[in-house]
Amino acid sequence: MKLSQILYGLSAKEIIGLDAEITGLFHNSAAVKNGGLFFCLKGQKSDGHDFVYDAVEKGAKAVVCQRVFANLNITQIIVDDVRSAMAVISSNFYGHPIKSMKLIGITGTNGKTTTTYIIKSIGEASGKKVGLIGTSGIIIDGKTYPPTLTTPDPIELHSIFRRMADCNTDWVVMEVSAHALALRKMDGIVADIAVLTNCTQDHLDFFKTIENYRLAKSIFFTPEHAKIAVINTDDELGRKICGSGNITCFTYGCQNPADAFGIDYSSDIKGQKFVINMFDKLYEISFALPGKFNMYNSLCAALTCYLLNVSLQDIAIGINNLKMVKGRFETFSNGEKQIIIDYAHTPDGLRNILRSIKEFCKGRIITVFGCGGERDRDKRPKMGRTVCEISDYTIITSDNPRSEKPDDIILDIEQGAKDTRGLYICITDRLEAIKHAYSVAAKNDIILIAGKGDELYQEINGIKYPFSDLEVVKKLSAEERLD
Repeated sequence: MKLSQILYGLSAKEIIGLDAEITGLFHNSAAVKNGGLFFCLKGQKSDGHDFVYDAVEKGAKAVVCQRVFANLNITQIIVDDVRSAMAVISSNFYGHPIKSMKLIGITGTNGKTTTTYIIKSIGEASGKKVGLIGTSGIIIDGKTYPPTLTTPDPIELHSIFRRMADCNTDWVVMEVSAHALALRKMDGIVADIAVLTNCTQDHLDFFKTIENYRLAKSIFFTPEHAKIAVINTDDELGRKICGSGNITCFTYGCQNPADAFGIDYSSDIKGQKFVINMFDKLYEISFALPGKFNMYNSLCAALTCYLLNVSLQDIAIGINNLKMVKGRFETFSNGEKQIIIDYAHTPDGLRNILRSIKEFCKGRIITVFGCGGERDRDKRPKMGRTVCEISDYTIITSDNPRSEKPDDIILDIEQGAKDTRGLYICITDRLEAIKHAYSVAAKNDIILIAGKGDELYQEINGIKYPFSDLEVVKKLSAEERLD
């Protein structure tokens, strides 16, 4: 494709050089191939401008950058923001594939993954072919591919859209992270529906303040990024977005007036039932995932699909068809022992799931959890306090320590645990921590293993070691049966 075609609609400060034939887009100089267009992205640890000459050696024919390079024998496109330019150019290069599909983008601290899967299930119940992009993977034409980031970088994202469009996908439902919005990955994309599940503390290692985090999410709820919005009216940021007048909002919730809300809620470890009131139309819902927070997720999905002209009957069928989402309130039982594995990794997420378990737990709640390294340190004592206040017994352990010392992270968590009267123990080794929880659990107790969900590794000093909470539990259960 000609460079001039790829640059359509781009506001460039200056273009130095001639038109060129471009065969691929790259933001990693090591991956550049002959005929490539290279983007000089500035990251937290490196600057793509330092690798321009490496890209030229590998065959780059043009570069998008924020400063002029001397003695560079390829075309230079000078822009104010390389990230924004990459989003526009990627869409052009792949032929604007998202325009042929309905796009539902979901942002929020908790509930994004589960909600995407519920929407997918509802869409399929109504006869739609649905693609999915998110933390747990990418689904195209019924096939699942490993995830990269919650929201892929624009080059990969538009490539995925292209593959989805080519197999006649009707809807695309995707998770949209605050990072993606702050880093302008969604520039040039207008979602048919933008969804907010909730907004509580997370990622302050990157955003520094909760206000910055909220502002990043708010970017999505503007006419530049979405046609209409579906908002949780029980959430503070949700109410603020509804009151801003920036975008047409439809609402769901349980505590405040909303277009869709739930009544007659009941739940046990096998699932829940409630009646949905959708614009004063009532319909009974059965759902395999327990917990009131999952009622919020299903209300959100139901309202979103209703706005896409899906009937309440198909909505109920789609919700009922969803049996389990990997690593999201994933239950395992060996008869007497009940284990729940969940991705909850924020104070609010842990509070929600523990309160839900408390609704039906007939014995003790035993919780195994830790905190990730190189992430928001401020939330560690808050998580310790939350878990120890609600759980009957807590085992504080390692999560993904990354380059931090696991014991240092545990000490931070302990600062909050000590503020409670909760019984807890610290076992650094996650395998041993899960073994301990399993060994002390009695009949009617429920073990919650939180923080990692369906992750298949532990990241320690830059190395990802194979580790699965679920596989550990399965092995312990098998060993117990042999005994």
